[in-house]
This record gives sequence, C-alpha cells and structure tokens, in this order.
Amino acid sequence: MRFIHIIYNINTISVTKDIQFYGLLKTIGTAPCQLKRLMYYRMGTILLTPLPVGLLLGGVMTQWIVPLILGGILEGFSETRFHLIIPFTAAFFSGLMIFVSFFMTARKVMAVSAIGALTFAEGSGARKKDIRGKTSRGSDHTKLFQMGLINVFRQPRKAWMVIGTFFLSSVTFLLCMTVLGGMSLDEFIDYNTAHDLALYNSMSRASFSPQEEQSFTPELVERLQSLEGVENFEMTKVVPIYEHYSEEVYGDWLEIKNEFELANGMEPTDTSIWLDNPKATFWSLLVGIDSRMIEEYNLSAETPIDIEGFEKGEFLLTTDMNGSGLHSGSRIPFSVMDTDEQFELSIGGQIPLERDGMNSGAAPWLVVSNKVIDRYREDAIIYSVKIDSDSEYEESILNQAAELTEDIPAISRTSKVELARSLEETKGALSKLSAFLTIVLFTVGILNFINTMSVSILGRQREFATMEAVGASKKQMQKLTMWEGIWYFLLTLALSVTLGSGADFLIFHVVRENVGFGTFRYPALPMTLYMLLSMLLCMVIPAVVYKRAGIRSIVERLRDN
Repeated sequence: MRFIHIIYNINTISVTKDIQFYGLLKTIGTAPCQLKRLMYYRMGTILLTPLPVGLLLGGVMTQWIVPLILGGILEGFSETRFHLIIPFTAAFFSGLMIFVSFFMTARKVMAVSAIGALTFAEGSGARKKDIRGKTSRGSDHTKLFQMGLINVFRQPRKAWMVIGTFFLSSVTFLLCMTVLGGMSLDEFIDYNTAHDLALYNSMSRASFSPQEEQSFTPELVERLQSLEGVENFEMTKVVPIYEHYSEEVYGDWLEIKNEFELANGMEPTDTSIWLDNPKATFWSLLVGIDSRMIEEYNLSAETPIDIEGFEKGEFLLTTDMNGSGLHSGSRIPFSVMDTDEQFELSIGGQIPLERDGMNSGAAPWLVVSNKVIDRYREDAIIYSVKIDSDSEYEESILNQAAELTEDIPAISRTSKVELARSLEETKGALSKLSAFLTIVLFTVGILNFINTMSVSILGRQREFATMEAVGASKKQMQKLTMWEGIWYFLLTLALSVTLGSGADFLIFHVVRENVGFGTFRYPALPMTLYMLLSMLLCMVIPAVVYKRAGIRSIVERLRDN
C-alpha cells in the first residue's frame, strides 16, 4: 500500500502541474475516454521500462546479494534457487499497484471540469476554510508552528501514511539495534558451554548401544590431558541400562512425570508396558562423572554429598532434570543392557546435571563416579571430555585438540573461541541485514514524505503567493514548510518513544525466550543519531521543495491558478 501511495503521489504531482493542460484539452473537445487513454499510455511507459529494470535488479539481489547477507546467519546457506513463478508474481503485483495508482489519478482528472481546471488548486476548499477560520479568530495570533500542524492534517490519511512509514522504519532500526546490542558474548558462551573446550562422542547423541566403539581411546585421552595449559580435565562416561519399575520406588516420580506430560498436551504413560517389557521401554543411562562436579555442588549445597562414599560406589545420585520424586535411601535395581547381571544401589542425593545432548529412554538417569562405572561395564563409553585452561592457552589447546581428533569423525566439539567467532560472524551478518532493512524502509519513508510534501506545496502555490502578497516573506513561508516537516518528525518521535519502545521491549523478550540468552539494553545513542538524521531531513526537504517550487514571481503564480 505504501508503494501505491508513493506512485499515486507522483502522479498527483504531475496532475497538479498539468491540470490546466487537461482542462484546455477538455475545452477543445477531448473526450474523457481519450484523457483516460492518455493516462494509461503514461502507465504503459512505466510498465515497459522501470518494471523490467526493477525485476532485473531483484534477480541480481536474489542470486548474489541475499546469499552474501544470509550466508553468515544460516549455516549452509550459500545459494538461492531461481523459480520463474517469483518474477511473474512480482511483475503481476507491481503491475497491479501501478494500475491502481494510475486508475485513482485518472478518476481525479475525469472529475475536474474544463472550467474548474483553469482555477484548480488541490484541496483549495479546505484551505480557504482554514484561512477563513484563522481570520475569524484573528490570524495575527497564529504562530508558524501552529499553522504547520494544521497544514499537516489537512489530509489526515496521507499524513498518517507518512508518519506510519517513518514509525515502521524507526521501530525496525530500534529492534535491530536492541537485538544486536543484547547479544552479549559472555552470555552466548555461557548458554552454550561452561568449558573452554568440550569434545563429544557425537555418535552417541542419537542413541546408545552396547556395541559402540570407544572413540576416546586411552592414548587420545592421555594426550589431551597432557596439553600445555590444561587446568581442569573432566570426563563423562555412559553405560546404557534398564531399570526395574515399581510403584513403591517410582510412584512419586511417576506423578511428577505425568503432570509434566499433561501440561505439555501428552498422554500419561501406561506403566504396564514398563512391567511387561522394561528392556525395550524403561531404559536409561548410568552416567559417570568426576568428583570435581560433586566438590563444586557441595560449595552451595544445604546437604553436602559424601565424596569418599561416592567414589567408592556405595550409593548413586539422581539428577534434578529427570529424577525429581525419587527419594534418598530408596534402592534402585538396574541391569546393564545385553547382560543378565543385576545391580542395586541406594540413592544418596540429587545433583544438577545438564542433558548435554545425551538421549535416553523413559527411566531417570542414575549417576555414579567415573572411578566405579567400569565395574558395571568394562571400558564404559566416554561420552564427553571437557577442558578448562588459562585464556592465553585457549587458542593453542583448541588447535591441538582439533589436530588430534580430525581423523575421528565421531568426535565433535564446542569451544569458547569458536563460539566467539560464530557470534561475531552472526552479528556481522545480522548487522548487514538490519542495515539493509532499515535503509529500504527509511528510503520508502523519505520518498513518501517527499512526494506528500511536494503534492502539498505544489497544490498551495496560490495560497503561498497570496500570503506573500500581503506581506509574508519567502523566509517565513520557508519556515512554515519546515515546521510542517518538523511536525511529521515530532509525531513519529512520540510514537517511537512510546509504542515503539514498548514493542521493542516485548519483541526482544520473545526473541530472548527463543534463543535462550540476551540482555535488554535500550540503544539510546544509535536511536538518538537516527532521530537527528530524520529531523534534519524533515526540516531540509520541505524547505528545498518550497524553494524550487516558488522561484516564479507572485503575479505569475496567482495567474497560474
């Protein structure tokens, strides 16, 4: 709709300048249908020249510019596919918008009589009414800024269209700056990893099997552990198990599980299938961890865990992720997959443990020490290795670890160094996209503003000439048009500060919920600079348009209308 408005304004400018010409054509006998064909002939020249050029530029952007911008945001996005339906659809809608705008303008030409065209001034009736109104109240008390506001809303629909376009542009800029400013590097890294370098057995992410091969061989683990600068080295081991369900042990846990499933629109689990076939349905993971995690937990825990007993394998732990409802002291029977040997350990407490990409069945995870997990399965699979180091060694350790694991496709990694690079690349790509969207919307707004002011000023030549004839100076008229532009800016500013800021706050928090990190920071400085530029253009453009439109003498302008 905004593009229709721009084209319509351009046509209206032309009609305003040539309306007397159309009136003369009517006077010498030109039929309305001939005038309409004349307007449609002008439309045809646009359809045959700028439209193909626009489609060609659009194709160039689609094939080269869009992949360049989005390639840094979407992994693997390097090219676009060209479909013929896209240019045909774009041509159809562009042609339709041009037709509608010319149709509206043609109706305006048809509505002006031959005699009326000779004294035509767009919206003159409204202006005379305004002038009479001012005179009756005493125009000597009317200030330029008040007259500017009245002039802006002589045609409210056009005024709000311009203000709405500026508002959309400012909100887009505000939101882009807020999102980019809220993407903190530290928060991004903390959200994705708590360690400088984490190596994963990615073959175990989808499912665990007793037949899996050990990707982290003893030799590889030893070399990783001996890298210069390593301050902390943690391993997570896993053994696939199935547990033996009983109402006595798992009753409260099942109630919490069912409440969670109901809240998420799922049907509660039928426990009979766990009793009938636990090996297929009630399976889980026995997770081995290093005691350092217990030491960190004990620093803030109300009830510390006995590290010595944990390392000896005297009890197991549950997790706060899927173990709530299991009570300390309860004994958990379980069996290692593909074996008939059963084990039973009591629950000694609960610890926080992230999923870390691991999947398992319906049963809760059970946690034991890495020092004893090999008792339950010889050479338990090492799922992850996590390394912390001094910042000066981060890059070196990453490069050496990458070199050591480059021939092992099952091992993937996450590192703070690479995450930082990834975020910078993403922010760079988002910055380009934000700049592109802001420039496009701002350009549309400025074009809309220029067209609206041009139509208004060209249609008020007689009014300006009359005011100058009774003593107003060109400088005063120029200030009046500047005030009209300032009012457009002030109304846009008011909407941006109120509705725009509220929308920015709400949308940012929606984005934050989806990406999982970010801190809201209002981009005061960028927004101030953006608004200063908008204000400057809103002041300069009307003055320039008036100066170019008012270069003839007062008598000539009075005679023209």
